[in-house]
Amino acid sequence: MFSISALNPKTISTLLLLGSAPLLLIAGLLYAFAHQGKGSLAPSIGTVGIAVLLAILALWQLSVVRIEVNADTLRVGGGFYRVSVPLSEVRRDAVMRRDPADPSQMLGLRTNGIGMPGLALGWFRAKSGGEKIFAAVTEGERVLVIPTTAGYSILVSPDDPDALLEALATAPQ
Repeated sequence: MFSISALNPKTISTLLLLGSAPLLLIAGLLYAFAHQGKGSLAPSIGTVGIAVLLAILALWQLSVVRIEVNADTLRVGGGFYRVSVPLSEVRRDAVMRRDPADPSQMLGLRTNGIGMPGLALGWFRAKSGGEKIFAAVTEGERVLVIPTTAGYSILVSPDDPDALLEALATAPQ
């Protein structure tokens, strides 16, 4: 199993700024209205509860992102966004480090997934050519491109890209 550092400072700060802060602000406003006699505390308590639940869900999603290579399958992702592809469909001879200048290896339109600073997880289209891509990318310098014969490529940024390259190369055919 290979880890992906999806729970990093960029993703945590993004969750705080874009996810929890607005809901907590609304809860504060509802609380202020309740103390002025214009309503009850129930809406503010409910809003805080929703904010906490969403934060826990987001942290869980980020903490379970992994890459796994076993005897016959490559599994990438975690939580709501993951893909499992038989190793027989992985073009292991073509696995490579991403070329930052190649637009066909850059993520474009997100079709179903998470896209925020520090994490791209789920289904995307290539910036050039529109090829389907499943991404589990946190950092641009360690990204590997794993082509498949299943009609899409996989982009991953494992903490140890060399170990993943070796695991794919030495996995049984």
